[in-house]
Amino acid sequence: MVFEISDRWSITPRRDPAAIRGKHPRRDASHRGLAVSRHVTHDDAVAMLDKELQYVAVSRRWMQDHELGARDLIGQCHYDVFPEIRHMPLWQSVHERCLAGAIERRDQDPIVRANGRTDWLRWEARPWRDEHGAIGGIIMFTEVITERKLAESRLRESEALLPGLVETSPIPMLVVTADADSRVLLMNQRFTEMRAMRWRTAAA
Repeated sequence: MVFEISDRWSITPRRDPAAIRGKHPRRDASHRGLAVSRHVTHDDAVAMLDKELQYVAVSRRWMQDHELGARDLIGQCHYDVFPEIRHMPLWQSVHERCLAGAIERRDQDPIVRANGRTDWLRWEARPWRDEHGAIGGIIMFTEVITERKLAESRLRESEALLPGLVETSPIPMLVVTADADSRVLLMNQRFTEMRAMRWRTAAA
């Protein structure tokens, strides 16, 4: 039996051509005779693991997003590919729950890589089932959102600096929202003094 990741949520089994011809399918001790398709057509970063957390199928996007180069992951243990997970009980418990039937997801989750770099992931993990309905392993979808998180951090830092920059500016400054309401967010002392001077002039 060959498994292909055909869309976001389904695992589609198809007959192994070698088996159809009456020949023995490709056998691998780590997969107990499971013939595995290496052609995974999927736009997302997705990987399929068996119950021993060994790779059964993987998309090109998974390889690219996780900077795995041209390595052949089929048959390798997920924890050997990402050794840092061996020191992350939280991720290990996620895998255990998925193998028991749970569906797990996070919109943003930090992970410290083996090289010390922190990446942020949006991910989902769920069990996949064989043709008999038994859980065969885990399928995982990930999106690396590190750049987005860094941009959000830079924005927060800029917003934190803005009040000080406005107040110490040598020129009158008024900061309003860009929407139709044009709500006032900040104004400095020089702007307040200028506005008061105009009111006095108008009143005179």
